[in-house]
Amino acid sequence: MSRPHGDSYDHPECPHCGHADEEWWDGLSRHIGDGDTFTPTCDGCEKEYEATMTITYSFSTVAVDQTPAALPPINEDYAPPPALEPYPVKPAT
Repeated sequence: MSRPHGDSYDHPECPHCGHADEEWWDGLSRHIGDGDTFTPTCDGCEKEYEATMTITYSFSTVAVDQTPAALPPINEDYAPPPALEPYPVKPAT
């Protein structure tokens, strides 16, 4: 099953058979970044294909002087509960 050239996915998909390579970084011999191209071998059909990495950034912002109403105020007197003691292990007899 051949895929159209240039389709974009969250992970490389083989253009020969459509196999999704969700562990694409496994076996890379170098660090890759935005715009870099590498040539993986498909785990499904064992054919090579070319894949190009494209990195997209996403941001979320909130004004510093605005606290979301859903968050309770910070309790300055809060102390975490004491650590639990480990369950005692009885020696083997």
